[in-house]
Amino acid sequence: MTSSPPSARIEWLDAAKGACLILVVLYHTVVYIFLNSPLSDTLGFKAWQIMVVGLGWLRMPLFFLISGFLAHSAVFNRNWRDVFQPRIATFLWIYLLWMSIELGFRAFLIANFDPALVPGNVPFPLGLDDIVRHALVGDTPIWYLYALVIYFVACKLGSRHIGLTFALIALLAVFYKQVIPTQHWNLLSLAGNAIFFAAGCYGKAYVERLASQFNGMRFSLACVSAIGLLALGRHYDAMGLPGANLVVATCLVIAAIDFFTLLARRYQLRLLCTLGRHTLSIYLLSFFIINIAAQLISPLQLPGLFAEAFVLFAPPLLVALNAVLCIQIYSLLNCHLGRILFSLPSRALTK
Repeated sequence: MTSSPPSARIEWLDAAKGACLILVVLYHTVVYIFLNSPLSDTLGFKAWQIMVVGLGWLRMPLFFLISGFLAHSAVFNRNWRDVFQPRIATFLWIYLLWMSIELGFRAFLIANFDPALVPGNVPFPLGLDDIVRHALVGDTPIWYLYALVIYFVACKLGSRHIGLTFALIALLAVFYKQVIPTQHWNLLSLAGNAIFFAAGCYGKAYVERLASQFNGMRFSLACVSAIGLLALGRHYDAMGLPGANLVVATCLVIAAIDFFTLLARRYQLRLLCTLGRHTLSIYLLSFFIINIAAQLISPLQLPGLFAEAFVLFAPPLLVALNAVLCIQIYSLLNCHLGRILFSLPSRALTK
């Protein structure tokens, strides 16, 4: 998640990362601020809910495909010693540190504010065994960092046997709902998204070919297929069937690559690219701001049209404000000793 030299940036890739980040923060905003609020009775909330749930088949699969794409060189061209610190130790350090901070912050909110408005308001204090379990199963809003380590290690271990490794990961992606209990959303997410990281990593050349030229027929077919399959799956209650989610997500990811490729060729996507280059700061900090906003906004009771107008316009405004605050807070924290919040501790960082 460190910045590359400007010449090394791929615009459609940064723009797609920025869009995925927006969708993640939008999902958390809609669900954690408005779902347990009187405002959830509005038509505006129902519309937002349909949108963020529907885009769940896109945001994390595309995020992980991009992450795998960017990990390709480290998987195939660098040895374990060279990749251990930047790809494994650093992500594990940030994951464990911020998981602990997030658990402590939630405990503070539960003890001092309305616990019903705190996402994941499990009983506190947690014992050491509970904290270890949270870490091992990724039961935290920042599970993405944990997943990156697991996926990277798996892909590098299997880099000499790509076909076998990809086949095993694909089998997991097809049958994960049949082998993992539905209440463990975190494990379901870890299992279901591994295929996209592997596809981006092992299939980097294919992704590059997809992104080399916009194909209107491919884009249209992917969109129609995804919408049609979702409609059929919902109508016949078939989205739980093996491979159903994988097929829909794959169609949406292909369509998204075409879409951002076209946008990048026609427009300068500075805002999305900027957000894509601040993935770490926004991903780590946005959930804290959402927790605070939930305590302020969720209890609101507004009459009729005021409630509809508020819920219609508030989510995108809150997402924009959240992103700005995250970037500003990151710039304040990421200096001197504060740099150990975002990087593996070293002598150079503590000077």
